[in-house]
Amino acid sequence: MAAESILKHFDGRLLQSDGCAVYDSVARDTDIIQLGCWAHARRKFFKAFQEEQLEAARYSLLIRRLYRIEASLPEDTEEVLAIRQEQSRPILDEICQQLQEDRQIIRANTSLGEAFNYALSQWTKLTVFVDHPQTRIDNNLTEQSIRPCKLGAKNVFAKLECRSVSLLGSLFIGHPKAGHRSAVIYTLLECCKRHGIEPQAYLTDILKKLPAMTNLQAAELTPDKWNAQSN
Repeated sequence: MAAESILKHFDGRLLQSDGCAVYDSVARDTDIIQLGCWAHARRKFFKAFQEEQLEAARYSLLIRRLYRIEASLPEDTEEVLAIRQEQSRPILDEICQQLQEDRQIIRANTSLGEAFNYALSQWTKLTVFVDHPQTRIDNNLTEQSIRPCKLGAKNVFAKLECRSVSLLGSLFIGHPKAGHRSAVIYTLLECCKRHGIEPQAYLTDILKKLPAMTNLQAAELTPDKWNAQSN
């Protein structure tokens, strides 16, 4: 299982993801605390509203209030914890109570019913963020970071189906190790962006240095350490 191989050396305590069941199996019998993603829950209510299930609007508005609170949070973690407990917790309680009531009268095979089931099945994970001020309300930051990779792979496979792939590198997207290699490259580039480093300058410099370095020395070329040395 890919998730197990990635997380087997994970020494963190918090794991945020969507509702994919694979993360439950990986976190089972560990000390990992799972966090849900309100963006995923919100999308399901938005879909129901688009399909004219107007009861979904109530939930969308409540979730919007949660996001407004998040947008105004200070940087101090103690203040974040206090604000979430005081302002976000009551909204979460209201959502949960309303979900329990509405689930009894809304058909499960509707988009709104699916939104209810998703939110309730993920409820414990969706409320964890209020107790951990260093966390986010959703996993959007990560998903936005990997979006170019997902779209690129999707486009490559689409071109493969019509036999019109023109980029040499794309021909090897199906290699067994392509996923791991892509993950390493994208992780480095996203780390550069987080540290305010221009990715091309970083890659140009380290690729010149790597041939003359050992594996142990290469560990000093991670974006954060490289940035500290450059400054």
